Amino acid sequence: MTSHTHAAVDQSIYEAVKRANQDGSDKPGPFADSGLERDGKIVRIGRVTNPKVPETVRLDNIVERKAEGVLSEISELQRKAEPLSAKRAQLNGELAEWERLSDLQRRLVNAERCVNEAVVMTTQRLAEQAQARARVQECREQVEAAGRAWFFRARRVEQARETLKSSDHAAGIASKVVDDASASSRAAERAAESLRSETKNQGAVCGFMPAVEVLKQHLTPIDAELHQLERRLIELRARLNALEKEVITNARVIAATLTKCYVGNQLDGQSFDALIVDEISMALPPLLFVAARLAHKRVILVGDFKQLPPIVRSDNDVTDQRLGTDAFQLAALVDQDLESIGHPALTQLREQRRMLKPIADVARHISYNPRDILDHSSVLQKSQRDWLKFLPQNALMIVDTADVHCWCGRQAGSLSRFNLYSAQIATELAAMAAAGIPRPDMTTARPIGIVTPYAAQRRLLSGLVEALDLTTWVAVGTVHTFQGAEAELIIFDSVLDEPYWTARLCNPNQLKEVKRDLNVAVTSAQSKFVLVGSSEWLNAHAKPTSGLGQLWHYMKDHADLISAYDLIEAGFAGRVAHLAVNTYRVPVNSDGPVLERLDENTFSERFARDLRDATESIFGHIAFFGSYRWPQVEPLFRAALERGVEVTLITPSAADAANNLYVEKATRALRQLGAVVVAATGLHGKDIIVDSHVLYTGSLNVASHRGTSEDVHRIDAPEYVRTCLEFMQAKHIRLASQQGNQPRTCPQRNGPTQVVNQSRSMSQWDKQPMKLGCADYQTTGCKYLVNIDQRPPFAEPPRCSVDHRTKYRRVKRGRGETWECPKHPKQCERFKVVVGDP
Repeated sequence: MTSHTHAAVDQSIYEAVKRANQDGSDKPGPFADSGLERDGKIVRIGRVTNPKVPETVRLDNIVERKAEGVLSEISELQRKAEPLSAKRAQLNGELAEWERLSDLQRRLVNAERCVNEAVVMTTQRLAEQAQARARVQECREQVEAAGRAWFFRARRVEQARETLKSSDHAAGIASKVVDDASASSRAAERAAESLRSETKNQGAVCGFMPAVEVLKQHLTPIDAELHQLERRLIELRARLNALEKEVITNARVIAATLTKCYVGNQLDGQSFDALIVDEISMALPPLLFVAARLAHKRVILVGDFKQLPPIVRSDNDVTDQRLGTDAFQLAALVDQDLESIGHPALTQLREQRRMLKPIADVARHISYNPRDILDHSSVLQKSQRDWLKFLPQNALMIVDTADVHCWCGRQAGSLSRFNLYSAQIATELAAMAAAGIPRPDMTTARPIGIVTPYAAQRRLLSGLVEALDLTTWVAVGTVHTFQGAEAELIIFDSVLDEPYWTARLCNPNQLKEVKRDLNVAVTSAQSKFVLVGSSEWLNAHAKPTSGLGQLWHYMKDHADLISAYDLIEAGFAGRVAHLAVNTYRVPVNSDGPVLERLDENTFSERFARDLRDATESIFGHIAFFGSYRWPQVEPLFRAALERGVEVTLITPSAADAANNLYVEKATRALRQLGAVVVAATGLHGKDIIVDSHVLYTGSLNVASHRGTSEDVHRIDAPEYVRTCLEFMQAKHIRLASQQGNQPRTCPQRNGPTQVVNQSRSMSQWDKQPMKLGCADYQTTGCKYLVNIDQRPPFAEPPRCSVDHRTKYRRVKRGRGETWECPKHPKQCERFKVVVGDP
């Protein structure tokens, strides 16, 4: 048996050897009572990702059982080699210290030569400066003499003054050259002094060590003994490899991914009566031929042509088209609409045993004809898990994020979408479910899955799940990584929200591809399928002619819809605060819970404490400045700035605020204190990050809330928070928005600039969604718009990094221009010319 994914292989081998349930609701696997598993005749090769796969079928464990003597000898040899390796490492370390001393001594000789050369150069420059000054004095005397002339006085005075001006300029250059030479001399002396100190200290270190010759004498016998041990270890490992080959050769059933058919040598020379390949819709067609060479009687291909096609990464359209077409279409077994043409080579699965009927109905609505797949009696009789009863009884559910006003972004480079608040809601819903489940052991499949269409969101979700210690309960993946996997509860995080109005999932031209994606997400759920998304956005943009639109409109008609605020904001704390033993609870660090739910009453004190403790940076989105709340919060930011904390705040343009005069006054005061206040569009979040380790996110705006029923999540998880900063491009926003100590201006109109979370569709070559543009573009039509990570314009041409005085010049390169040093073009860095450069 083989498949494109580890998950599918693991599921297949588990189904083959599983025992029957005690209640008889599930049949045993075909090899459950055959004795093949006990005798090591059923073998799973490669990395196991599903804990349900028993240890008795894993190749490493089988080999370990059969090679106890070899393994014990390997352990004994490794025990003997360990102190010898440590001694060798010690001796090599001491030799490295001697080598470092030699290197320092060589560098010191060079540094002292540089000092001597710098002293000579400074002496020469001082002499030239003295000559230039003498020339200036001589010219001044000539000016005075010209003023006393009887004839042509005016002309002589003018000529003398011109000469004096030229001499003054030359003297100024000579003084600058002397300063540069003196600076170079001082730098060379400092470098030499540092090396003298390092050399002296290193000499002291080496003074306590044996001489180099003694160390090499001690090292020689140790190397020889270790060489003998390593030779024996190589022999024993070769015996293990031979035993591994023997196990594989004698096995009756082998389970591996397609990759194992051409990577590694475990299957080299093997042949099988029958080869079964699962999940073939995702398999690259050439790999099916590579796998088929292992079979000498029959090849059986299993898969669903309405699920994901092969994943191809290529810049070539022909390659994309050829390799991205699945085996069903290549063999003309289905038509262009992915409907079976009734070919005799196809045998159709008629019953499904995984999903409750309402979930299967979603799949039938999206992808299948109702008559194609029927429900087995086991799923018709299946009752919902007790730990899911905090949710509505319906197997279909929508968690509506419209009330909490999420915002969506794109990851720079990949343009994959992310949504901080949506990830928070999906993860906290998973935590609420996990609170009713005893901690799963390593042999139990994770009961909860969070699936998302976007790789960037998967990274956020994975970081948050790990930070909240949910990994034993929750599996996170994109649609592609989840194919072949399953979970009792599937939470589908759709991610999509403002400011974007387009998405591949909502594109009618990609209906066929999107339906395959959604089919995988839906059919991974066994007991409950939950869609997390904004009803406001989906109603506006997910039309029935699109794939996501078909899912959304079906879910609206058949699922229970609950506001994210009602379900999570109001219920999370109580749900996870129980005292049951061995069930999920929010982890605690030295500063308290990793995740806290705060409302307008509990927020202020906690937030004030974090801002008072800030030592490095505060970065965040301020949706509004309110005259009631901001005066209470402003002293905290003022105190942080006075302590030297970097403060960067992103807010809509003051012109867009109803209280624009108050907003202008607040931002001006912050800038005077040293804060970077950035005007932005498309970033209407309310996220504040303190010292790169605490994130506040939610519906509560820290600068304007006033007696409203709002909530905020406080997450103390440094790794996750750093990922959020990376996705929000905090560093680029701060640097790009400043010009010295002032807000950056548009180089075309000299007016204000703003950051733009670009909502339009990106071109093939544009991989930076965050832009900096002219804030007056609507009134002036100014089209200045550049990537947020593009450097600010130079105030004056750069200077040579070697002599520090030669000016760069603009040079045409292809269709653009670059700044290049005319004296040292290979040594000095080049800069691309940008709009606004001199």
